[in-house]
Amino acid sequence: TARRVKADESVKSGRTPIAVVNTMDRFARDERTQQWGAMTTWATCRDNPRAKSQLIRAKLRSGKSPASVLLTALESFGEQSEPCAKASIGALLSLATNEPEFQSQLAGLKAPRRILETLEVHRDMSFAGEFDALREWLRENAQ
Repeated sequence: TARRVKADESVKSGRTPIAVVNTMDRFARDERTQQWGAMTTWATCRDNPRAKSQLIRAKLRSGKSPASVLLTALESFGEQSEPCAKASIGALLSLATNEPEFQSQLAGLKAPRRILETLEVHRDMSFAGEFDALREWLRENAQ
């Protein structure tokens, strides 16, 4: 199933991840929507450079950036919900991997500090090395 989803044109083109983040924005107070949306964003953009590029550069219906919506999910639910924290951080870091433009957006939103603060709360959370390449960037931009 995962292979078919990643091969679907609406996923590859970025339409699906953009629709998901628009849904997260619209239902920002619903924890389950935030967790589901962030996990879906992470999964659909992880190995899909085209979708990732389209999402990073998208403006949502509200005019917000995908970075700000994903960060809002982390800020709203990250401390009390480890699953939501992991999904939000996973989506943010997956999008930031090899994307200096998105890293700059996140730094401007002070996301690296919030990510590290949330990881401090959930000390047992692990990404199994997936984002090791971003460790130094996170520390440098967490001031």
